[in-house]
Amino acid sequence: MSRAPDPSLAVAALLAAAATCGCPGPRADTPPPGSDVGYVEWIAERPWSLGDLPAVSASFDQLCRRAGEGDRRAAELVAQVAPSLWLARGMLLPLLRVLPGSEPVPPEAAASGACAAAPVPRIEAAVREFADPELREHAVERLLAGETQGAEDGTGDEARLARVILAVTVLLPLDGLAPDAPNLAAAVAALDPDRQLLVPAAAAGGACRDDATGPRCLWDRLAAQGLADSTGEEALDRGSLEPAAVDALARHGLLNLAARCILPVAEDSGANLRLLAAELIARFAAALQVEPEVGGGGSATEGDWPEPAP
Repeated sequence: MSRAPDPSLAVAALLAAAATCGCPGPRADTPPPGSDVGYVEWIAERPWSLGDLPAVSASFDQLCRRAGEGDRRAAELVAQVAPSLWLARGMLLPLLRVLPGSEPVPPEAAASGACAAAPVPRIEAAVREFADPELREHAVERLLAGETQGAEDGTGDEARLARVILAVTVLLPLDGLAPDAPNLAAAVAALDPDRQLLVPAAAAGGACRDDATGPRCLWDRLAAQGLADSTGEEALDRGSLEPAAVDALARHGLLNLAARCILPVAEDSGANLRLLAAELIARFAAALQVEPEVGGGGSATEGDWPEPAP
Protein backbone atom coordinates (compact mmCIF):
# COMPACT_ATOMS: atom_id res chain seq x y z
CA MET A 1 0.00 0.00 0.00
CA SER A 2 1.27 3.47 -0.81
CA ARG A 3 2.11 5.61 2.15
CA ALA A 4 1.08 9.18 2.77
CA PRO A 5 3.08 11.70 4.79
CA ASP A 6 2.04 12.42 8.34
CA PRO A 7 -0.11 15.56 7.92
CA SER A 8 1.20 17.16 11.11
CA LEU A 9 4.72 16.88 9.69
CA ALA A 10 3.41 18.15 6.35
CA VAL A 11 1.95 21.26 7.96
CA ALA A 12 5.15 21.80 9.94
CA ALA A 13 7.22 21.55 6.75
CA LEU A 14 4.95 23.97 4.96
CA LEU A 15 5.10 26.51 7.77
CA ALA A 16 8.87 26.19 7.96
CA ALA A 17 9.06 26.88 4.24
CA ALA A 18 6.86 29.95 4.64
CA ALA A 19 9.25 31.35 7.24
CA THR A 20 12.40 30.93 5.13
CA CYS A 21 13.24 32.11 1.67
CA GLY A 22 16.68 31.00 0.43
CA CYS A 23 18.82 33.55 -1.36
CA PRO A 24 17.48 37.08 -1.74
CA GLY A 25 16.42 38.24 -5.18
CA PRO A 26 16.49 41.78 -6.55
CA ARG A 27 14.14 44.22 -4.91
CA ALA A 28 11.49 46.17 -6.79
CA ASP A 29 13.33 49.47 -6.21
CA THR A 30 16.43 48.12 -7.98
CA PRO A 31 15.69 48.37 -11.70
CA PRO A 32 17.25 45.57 -13.76
CA PRO A 33 20.01 46.79 -16.10
CA GLY A 34 18.79 47.27 -19.64
CA SER A 35 21.19 44.88 -21.36
CA ASP A 36 21.73 42.00 -18.95
CA VAL A 37 18.99 39.40 -19.33
CA GLY A 38 20.80 37.23 -16.81
CA TYR A 39 19.90 39.65 -14.03
CA VAL A 40 16.20 38.94 -14.45
CA GLU A 41 16.52 35.21 -15.13
CA TRP A 42 16.38 34.62 -11.37
CA ILE A 43 12.58 34.68 -11.54
CA ALA A 44 12.71 31.30 -13.28
CA GLU A 45 15.47 29.90 -11.08
CA ARG A 46 14.24 30.30 -7.50
CA PRO A 47 10.93 30.20 -5.59
CA TRP A 48 9.16 33.47 -4.97
CA SER A 49 8.31 34.81 -1.54
CA LEU A 50 5.77 37.56 -0.86
CA GLY A 51 8.54 40.14 -0.63
CA ASP A 52 9.90 39.08 -4.00
CA LEU A 53 6.74 39.74 -5.98
CA PRO A 54 7.30 43.45 -6.76
CA ALA A 55 10.75 42.57 -8.10
CA VAL A 56 9.28 39.60 -9.97
CA SER A 57 6.89 41.97 -11.72
CA ALA A 58 9.66 44.44 -12.53
CA SER A 59 11.80 41.64 -13.96
CA PHE A 60 8.85 40.24 -15.92
CA ASP A 61 8.29 43.68 -17.44
CA GLN A 62 11.92 43.75 -18.55
CA LEU A 63 11.62 40.31 -20.12
CA CYS A 64 8.42 41.31 -21.92
CA ARG A 65 10.14 44.36 -23.39
CA ARG A 66 13.10 42.33 -24.58
CA ALA A 67 10.89 39.59 -25.96
CA GLY A 68 9.06 42.26 -27.95
CA GLU A 69 12.41 43.34 -29.36
CA GLY A 70 13.05 39.81 -30.64
CA ASP A 71 15.12 38.36 -27.80
CA ARG A 72 14.41 34.62 -28.01
CA ARG A 73 15.75 33.78 -24.55
CA ALA A 74 13.58 36.48 -22.99
CA ALA A 75 10.52 35.14 -24.83
CA GLU A 76 11.24 31.66 -23.46
CA LEU A 77 11.45 32.99 -19.91
CA VAL A 78 8.19 34.93 -20.31
CA ALA A 79 6.40 31.75 -21.38
CA GLN A 80 8.01 29.78 -18.56
CA VAL A 81 7.04 32.00 -15.65
CA ALA A 82 3.81 33.56 -16.95
CA PRO A 83 1.50 30.80 -15.59
CA SER A 84 2.85 31.15 -12.05
CA LEU A 85 2.76 34.93 -12.18
CA TRP A 86 -0.78 34.95 -13.56
CA LEU A 87 -1.97 32.71 -10.72
CA ALA A 88 -0.07 34.67 -8.07
CA ARG A 89 -1.39 38.02 -9.24
CA GLY A 90 -4.97 37.05 -10.01
CA MET A 91 -5.80 34.33 -7.47
CA LEU A 92 -3.29 33.92 -4.67
CA LEU A 93 -2.53 37.51 -3.66
CA PRO A 94 -6.20 38.58 -3.43
CA LEU A 95 -6.82 35.69 -1.03
CA LEU A 96 -3.69 36.32 1.05
CA ARG A 97 -4.73 39.96 1.48
CA VAL A 98 -7.82 38.87 3.42
CA LEU A 99 -6.12 36.16 5.50
CA PRO A 100 -4.15 37.02 8.65
CA GLY A 101 -0.38 36.82 8.52
CA SER A 102 2.74 38.53 9.80
CA GLU A 103 4.41 39.32 6.48
CA PRO A 104 2.98 42.26 4.52
CA VAL A 105 1.30 41.30 1.25
CA PRO A 106 2.39 43.55 -1.63
CA PRO A 107 -0.36 45.93 -2.74
CA GLU A 108 -1.89 45.32 -6.13
CA ALA A 109 -0.05 48.25 -7.72
CA ALA A 110 3.34 46.90 -6.60
CA ALA A 111 2.79 43.40 -7.97
CA SER A 112 0.74 44.01 -11.11
CA GLY A 113 3.44 45.38 -13.38
CA ALA A 114 3.05 46.80 -16.88
CA CYS A 115 3.17 43.46 -18.68
CA ALA A 116 0.17 41.16 -18.26
CA ALA A 117 0.85 37.47 -17.71
CA ALA A 118 -1.29 35.32 -19.98
CA PRO A 119 -3.78 33.12 -18.09
CA VAL A 120 -3.71 29.33 -18.12
CA PRO A 121 -6.83 28.62 -20.21
CA ARG A 122 -7.94 25.46 -18.41
CA ILE A 123 -7.54 27.08 -14.99
CA GLU A 124 -9.29 30.28 -16.06
CA ALA A 125 -12.21 28.21 -17.37
CA ALA A 126 -12.36 26.23 -14.12
CA VAL A 127 -12.44 29.41 -12.05
CA ARG A 128 -15.43 30.68 -14.03
CA GLU A 129 -17.21 27.35 -13.60
CA PHE A 130 -16.46 27.13 -9.90
CA ALA A 131 -18.36 30.37 -9.33
CA ASP A 132 -21.54 28.51 -10.38
CA PRO A 133 -22.55 25.94 -7.72
CA GLU A 134 -24.03 23.70 -10.40
CA LEU A 135 -20.71 23.60 -12.28
CA ARG A 136 -18.34 23.25 -9.33
CA GLU A 137 -17.91 19.51 -9.65
CA HIS A 138 -16.95 19.87 -13.31
CA ALA A 139 -14.59 22.72 -12.42
CA VAL A 140 -12.78 20.51 -9.91
CA GLU A 141 -12.56 17.72 -12.49
CA ARG A 142 -11.05 20.21 -14.93
CA LEU A 143 -8.44 21.24 -12.37
CA LEU A 144 -7.60 17.63 -11.51
CA ALA A 145 -7.07 16.97 -15.21
CA GLY A 146 -4.91 20.09 -15.30
CA GLU A 147 -2.73 18.75 -12.50
CA THR A 148 -2.05 15.66 -14.59
CA GLN A 149 -1.76 17.36 -17.96
CA GLY A 150 0.31 20.11 -16.39
CA ALA A 151 3.15 17.66 -15.94
CA GLU A 152 3.59 17.97 -19.70
CA ASP A 153 3.29 21.73 -20.12
CA GLY A 154 4.55 22.84 -16.68
CA THR A 155 1.26 24.13 -15.22
CA GLY A 156 0.37 21.27 -12.88
CA ASP A 157 1.40 23.19 -9.76
CA GLU A 158 -0.78 26.11 -10.81
CA ALA A 159 -3.82 23.85 -11.28
CA ARG A 160 -3.30 22.21 -7.88
CA LEU A 161 -2.85 25.51 -6.08
CA ALA A 162 -5.87 27.02 -7.86
CA ARG A 163 -8.02 24.17 -6.56
CA VAL A 164 -6.98 24.89 -2.96
CA ILE A 165 -7.43 28.64 -3.38
CA LEU A 166 -10.97 28.14 -4.67
CA ALA A 167 -11.78 25.80 -1.79
CA VAL A 168 -10.54 28.30 0.80
CA THR A 169 -12.25 31.22 -0.90
CA VAL A 170 -15.74 29.72 -0.66
CA LEU A 171 -15.26 29.28 3.10
CA LEU A 172 -14.66 32.97 3.83
CA PRO A 173 -14.96 34.40 6.44
CA LEU A 174 -13.03 31.72 8.29
CA ASP A 175 -13.15 33.15 11.81
CA GLY A 176 -16.73 31.94 12.24
CA LEU A 177 -16.40 28.60 10.46
CA ALA A 178 -18.94 26.15 11.89
CA PRO A 179 -20.76 22.94 10.91
CA ASP A 180 -23.52 24.91 9.22
CA ALA A 181 -21.16 26.88 6.95
CA PRO A 182 -23.04 26.95 3.63
CA ASN A 183 -20.09 26.01 1.39
CA LEU A 184 -18.23 23.64 3.69
CA ALA A 185 -19.26 20.59 1.65
CA ALA A 186 -18.16 22.29 -1.59
CA ALA A 187 -14.78 23.16 -0.11
CA VAL A 188 -14.18 19.63 1.18
CA ALA A 189 -15.26 18.19 -2.18
CA ALA A 190 -12.71 20.41 -3.91
CA LEU A 191 -9.95 19.36 -1.52
CA ASP A 192 -10.88 15.67 -1.51
CA PRO A 193 -12.69 14.99 -4.80
CA ASP A 194 -11.71 11.32 -4.84
CA ARG A 195 -12.91 10.84 -1.24
CA GLN A 196 -9.67 9.23 -0.17
CA LEU A 197 -8.25 11.77 2.29
CA LEU A 198 -11.03 12.09 4.86
CA VAL A 199 -12.38 9.60 7.39
CA PRO A 200 -15.56 8.13 5.81
CA ALA A 201 -18.93 8.66 7.43
CA ALA A 202 -19.21 5.00 8.40
CA ALA A 203 -16.08 5.29 10.55
CA ALA A 204 -16.63 8.78 11.95
CA GLY A 205 -19.38 8.09 14.48
CA GLY A 206 -21.05 11.08 16.12
CA ALA A 207 -23.75 12.72 14.02
CA CYS A 208 -22.92 10.41 11.12
CA ARG A 209 -24.77 7.60 12.89
CA ASP A 210 -28.06 9.40 12.29
CA ASP A 211 -27.41 11.32 9.06
CA ALA A 212 -24.41 10.34 6.94
CA THR A 213 -24.98 13.11 4.41
CA GLY A 214 -25.74 16.11 6.63
CA PRO A 215 -23.42 19.01 7.46
CA ARG A 216 -23.00 17.91 11.07
CA CYS A 217 -21.68 14.55 9.84
CA LEU A 218 -19.15 16.28 7.60
CA TRP A 219 -17.99 18.33 10.58
CA ASP A 220 -17.62 15.16 12.65
CA ARG A 221 -15.68 13.52 9.83
CA LEU A 222 -13.28 16.48 9.84
CA ALA A 223 -13.00 16.17 13.62
CA ALA A 224 -12.33 12.45 13.35
CA GLN A 225 -9.68 13.16 10.74
CA GLY A 226 -8.06 15.81 12.90
CA LEU A 227 -7.98 13.32 15.76
CA ALA A 228 -6.57 10.57 13.54
CA ASP A 229 -3.91 12.92 12.20
CA SER A 230 -2.74 13.92 15.66
CA THR A 231 -3.14 10.67 17.58
CA GLY A 232 -3.89 7.89 15.10
CA GLU A 233 -7.04 7.15 17.11
CA GLU A 234 -9.96 8.30 14.97
CA ALA A 235 -12.28 5.84 16.77
CA LEU A 236 -11.66 7.46 20.16
CA ASP A 237 -14.96 8.37 21.81
CA ARG A 238 -15.42 12.04 21.04
CA GLY A 239 -18.68 12.12 22.99
CA SER A 240 -16.71 13.00 26.12
CA LEU A 241 -15.21 16.09 24.49
CA GLU A 242 -16.59 19.57 24.86
CA PRO A 243 -18.12 21.03 21.67
CA ALA A 244 -15.28 23.56 21.46
CA ALA A 245 -12.74 20.72 21.45
CA VAL A 246 -14.61 18.91 18.67
CA ASP A 247 -14.74 22.14 16.66
CA ALA A 248 -10.99 22.63 17.12
CA LEU A 249 -10.38 19.07 15.89
CA ALA A 250 -12.57 19.73 12.84
CA ARG A 251 -10.58 22.84 11.96
CA HIS A 252 -7.37 20.82 12.36
CA GLY A 253 -8.79 18.22 10.01
CA LEU A 254 -9.65 20.88 7.43
CA LEU A 255 -6.20 22.48 7.67
CA ASN A 256 -4.48 19.12 7.25
CA LEU A 257 -6.68 18.33 4.27
CA ALA A 258 -5.53 21.52 2.53
CA ALA A 259 -1.91 20.81 3.49
CA ARG A 260 -2.08 17.37 1.91
CA CYS A 261 -3.28 18.96 -1.34
CA ILE A 262 -0.58 21.63 -1.40
CA LEU A 263 2.35 19.52 -0.24
CA PRO A 264 3.38 18.39 -3.78
CA VAL A 265 3.78 22.05 -4.76
CA ALA A 266 5.71 22.94 -1.61
CA GLU A 267 8.03 19.97 -2.13
CA ASP A 268 8.72 20.80 -5.80
CA SER A 269 12.16 22.39 -5.66
CA GLY A 270 11.68 23.85 -9.15
CA ALA A 271 8.32 25.51 -8.46
CA ASN A 272 8.17 29.29 -8.47
CA LEU A 273 5.08 28.98 -6.25
CA ARG A 274 6.65 26.76 -3.57
CA LEU A 275 7.05 29.39 -0.85
CA LEU A 276 3.77 31.09 -1.72
CA ALA A 277 1.97 27.76 -1.36
CA ALA A 278 3.49 27.37 2.10
CA GLU A 279 2.46 30.93 2.95
CA LEU A 280 -1.13 30.11 2.02
CA ILE A 281 -1.20 27.19 4.47
CA ALA A 282 0.35 29.33 7.21
CA ARG A 283 -2.33 32.02 6.76
CA PHE A 284 -5.08 29.44 6.44
CA ALA A 285 -4.02 28.03 9.81
CA ALA A 286 -4.10 31.51 11.36
CA ALA A 287 -7.54 32.22 9.91
CA LEU A 288 -8.85 28.92 11.28
CA GLN A 289 -7.32 29.84 14.67
CA VAL A 290 -5.47 26.54 14.62
CA GLU A 291 -2.05 26.09 16.16
CA PRO A 292 -0.34 23.51 13.92
CA GLU A 293 1.40 20.62 15.59
CA VAL A 294 5.08 20.76 14.75
CA GLY A 295 6.15 17.49 16.36
CA GLY A 296 9.76 16.94 17.30
CA GLY A 297 11.21 19.07 14.52
CA GLY A 298 12.96 16.20 12.73
CA SER A 299 12.41 15.29 9.12
CA ALA A 300 10.49 12.11 8.45
CA THR A 301 11.58 9.40 6.10
CA GLU A 302 9.07 7.29 4.17
CA GLY A 303 9.41 4.53 6.71
CA ASP A 304 8.22 6.91 9.42
CA TRP A 305 4.96 7.76 7.63
CA PRO A 306 1.81 6.16 9.03
CA GLU A 307 -0.75 4.42 6.89
CA PRO A 308 -3.53 6.77 5.75
CA ALA A 309 -6.62 6.76 7.95
CA PRO A 310 -9.30 4.38 6.63
